[in-house]
Amino acid sequence: MSNKKIPKELQPWNDAKKRHRLSQMHIQMSRELGMNPKNFGKLDNHKQETWRSHSKKHESILA
Repeated sequence: MSNKKIPKELQPWNDAKKRHRLSQMHIQMSRELGMNPKNFGKLDNHKQETWRSHSKKHESILA
């Protein structure tokens, strides 16, 4: 068992990654764009807009 602790400034990003099922690449891009991890709930609409789940595949191609 490792004793690595996540810094306090990165903890919200780690929580958003788990809560919204994002990859590390998506988190990195979001941080570089200056997004706020607390506002990801507004963007998480996978039950209402199923087409957004397919856009992640195309987003990785564009990056």
